[in-house]
Amino acid sequence: MAIIIDFQSSTWTDSWFRKLSLPVKTFFLYSWTNQHKNLIAMYNIDFEIIAFETGLKINQIEDAIKILEGKVFYDREKEIIWVKNHVRHQFMRTANISPKIIEGISKCLISLNKHFFVGLFLKEYQELKIPYPYPIDTVSDRVSIYPSSEGEGEGEGKGESDGFSLKEKEDCKEEKENFLLIAKKIIDHLNQKTGKNFSPTNKKTVAFIKARFNEGRTPDDFIHVIDVKCAKWLSDPKMIDFLRPETLFGNKFENYLNELPAEKYSWTKELAERHSGIKEWLEIKTRQMEEKKKNDASGLIEFRGNNDDVG
Repeated sequence: MAIIIDFQSSTWTDSWFRKLSLPVKTFFLYSWTNQHKNLIAMYNIDFEIIAFETGLKINQIEDAIKILEGKVFYDREKEIIWVKNHVRHQFMRTANISPKIIEGISKCLISLNKHFFVGLFLKEYQELKIPYPYPIDTVSDRVSIYPSSEGEGEGEGKGESDGFSLKEKEDCKEEKENFLLIAKKIIDHLNQKTGKNFSPTNKKTVAFIKARFNEGRTPDDFIHVIDVKCAKWLSDPKMIDFLRPETLFGNKFENYLNELPAEKYSWTKELAERHSGIKEWLEIKTRQMEEKKKNDASGLIEFRGNNDDVG
């Protein structure tokens, strides 16, 4: 479902924005407008998806985050981004904010499972008095929001000074491993059904799967789509090449998910054909009856005419 974003056109003429390079501008606009963004613009997204959807390279994304420091924050370990001024520009242009918006913001913060960006958000928007059921600890005061993979500079490496606890790193690693295991099972099923050899670690493939998971899809949904499309396309020379991750798991995933399984599809198709045959038969019979009525009427008129001649 499309979401309307209120983005100020004056941004293009702001001095700070004009000075940015094209890749940085692209990343900034993407962070505001992509389909993964939630109500508060604090959401889970990895570099692979950003790169795939924007065409930017990984190093360009990293550079953009550093250049936009103070406006956009990114936790590389948890793969969570926060566009700091999004709520202010979207919902705080008037004195009063809808209670539904406040409730929505609260739900978004709770869903982030006590991530330290939540504490930063609540401090940034104290005037909103957002309901939040958990205590905010000192984790919110961390400065090392963007730990680099190079380990250069104070607070940027992955050692003890990066601002992340060992447990947080272990949890993040476990989440990634679990996701990759699920992705492997999905691609293994696709390969088994098609006889092909797609790689479960391919960046584009992983990006497609993760994008669908971010929409709330489940592993069973992927299996259903694979099974349904294989039943319909596997024996079709024109369609068999489309049995691939980018087609099956792309923007038509929901349509495929709602298609009937092969056995139900064939039964429904047969029923439709029968219905079509009955309908055609009725149309023929109706035309025949109408023609018969016309012929009978013509015969009656002719008969009356002959009687008049006899009289």
